[in-house]
Amino acid sequence: MVLKRARASWWVLLLLAVLCVFPVATAGLSQAADAGADVVDSCWESELPEGVQPRDGTLRSAAVTAIPSGLHCDWEAGDTQTGWPVTVAALIASGACVVLTPFALR
Repeated sequence: MVLKRARASWWVLLLLAVLCVFPVATAGLSQAADAGADVVDSCWESELPEGVQPRDGTLRSAAVTAIPSGLHCDWEAGDTQTGWPVTVAALIASGACVVLTPFALR
């Protein structure tokens, strides 16, 4: 009876460790979706910071960022950054994966 219970918990822990990988993969996909075909166009389509008038010259730079996994738009009146919620979820899932995997493999 004890042996069956230990096997069941092993499978549950291993399943949880494997499932924790999906938010990390989602972060990469989200980054690609945020950037779209053209990073500059994506900045113009995103929510503009307060005080930005949509005209030429107000967007100083646009870049795809790794952490947070998203898009950084530098405007004259401020900047915007996308991807924080997805990045936080990916980091929490990575931590859970690191904790659960050794327990599942022991």
